[in-house]
Amino acid sequence: MTLTPRSFARAASLIWACLLGAFTMLPAQPVLSSRMWIGETAVFRDAGQVGLFWYAPKGIALKRDGQGKPQVQVIQMRYQGAECTADESERRFTSLVQLSVVADNWSQTELEEIKSYLQRRSRTRVSLKEIPAHRMDTHLVMAAPALGGNPKVLGHAREPIPTAWEERSFLVGLSPDEAQLLWAQLEKGQMAITVSYALMGKFYRGPSAEIHLSGSADMVEELAEEFEEMFLEEGEDSLLLSMPLRQDAFNVEWDLAQWPDLMQQVDLNDGFPPAYPALTIRCYDFADQIRPDLAMKRIEVQAKGLRDQWLDPQQATFYANQSGVEEQPISFPFVVSMEHPYRYRTISYTFKGQKEESEWQEIPACRYLIDITSNPEDNPVEHVEFEWEADVAAMDSLEIETFFLEIRYELDGTPLTLNSKISVNDHLPLQMLSWTMDRGFIPQLRLTWNQAGDLYWKEPDWPSDGYLYVSPAQE
Repeated sequence: MTLTPRSFARAASLIWACLLGAFTMLPAQPVLSSRMWIGETAVFRDAGQVGLFWYAPKGIALKRDGQGKPQVQVIQMRYQGAECTADESERRFTSLVQLSVVADNWSQTELEEIKSYLQRRSRTRVSLKEIPAHRMDTHLVMAAPALGGNPKVLGHAREPIPTAWEERSFLVGLSPDEAQLLWAQLEKGQMAITVSYALMGKFYRGPSAEIHLSGSADMVEELAEEFEEMFLEEGEDSLLLSMPLRQDAFNVEWDLAQWPDLMQQVDLNDGFPPAYPALTIRCYDFADQIRPDLAMKRIEVQAKGLRDQWLDPQQATFYANQSGVEEQPISFPFVVSMEHPYRYRTISYTFKGQKEESEWQEIPACRYLIDITSNPEDNPVEHVEFEWEADVAAMDSLEIETFFLEIRYELDGTPLTLNSKISVNDHLPLQMLSWTMDRGFIPQLRLTWNQAGDLYWKEPDWPSDGYLYVSPAQE
């Protein structure tokens, strides 16, 4: 088939339309660096579509019923101490704080004003969309004179949220000391709990951007360090950034005399109290390169609820490309019966796509640390670190320009070779090498050099300490 100039133009236009269609099918994304403030609303341009603007959500608020009653419940529980908590034979107290929040949306009038402002400054038709929050990070904080006026984080949650949401509930367990301190305030008619939060959204990475935390100074100080690690959680090579859409705080207040039922006291007799536990998961597989063959490792933890049923598993995942992450928290969004053990299992994937799944294992509910680090002896491969250096002064006197070292080893039964060299002019005549090989395999070394026009070679034994020193006088 022969293309005429006209048919060629039509074909080119079709190809361009297909390419354009492919691009327009990509998800729209706000550009972080384009932020502008219209009143109290942060507005952003879209990364690709002209005339499309995005606005940040307004925030969240404490949920109240039609009579203004806050949806809060504080339960104080008295219980007999247990061996798990090292307070056996003592009568102790603990508390659960449950509260519900709702999305605080911009009014239609406010959105119309924003759209009109943008339309007056745009040559194209303007459309306006809310940036969806993909995660909500919350802290429950108490400030009390007994704490020296300093805020104390009682609990926190960091979980994904659905694209469209209207309501969210939190349940936080307090330590005995925190429970008694909070209850003492409540009995005096004081309520000093603050909910600090951040709604996280995804932005297209712009040229530059500054992040400002607003709200209570104490809350900003509490959140600053945690937000620092959130900003680039999508990775340096990603086009997207996960950034706070809105960060603020609000006080939890109510008339204790008007709604005394928001406070309850329960005597659990000799039973161990239910709780809202938080676990720490530890894994050194990637940080210490114990499993260099793994791409990721996930743990699933289950606990039993008050009706003796297994709750939905909570997860934590470790990745090879995030080797600096050695610990992760896991918390349960529901009350857990501490009279039953937890159970957990691990699921791992190698770089070859092979799946490894462990059996369920049980641990006491009083344990707050689970270490899922692999036993190095169980790994079919091992990570090797090797150093070698040469005496360059002797090399120069004997007119040896370069030493070449060949290292032969096997991985999955496949022979592989690693080459290295040290030259007489090297400022640092030391080479540090590392590789992954089959466990138990002894690498074979071959050293070669040229001296006075003749080629020499030697096969040194593998050094058990991983260090080889090469001196021409010895060779």
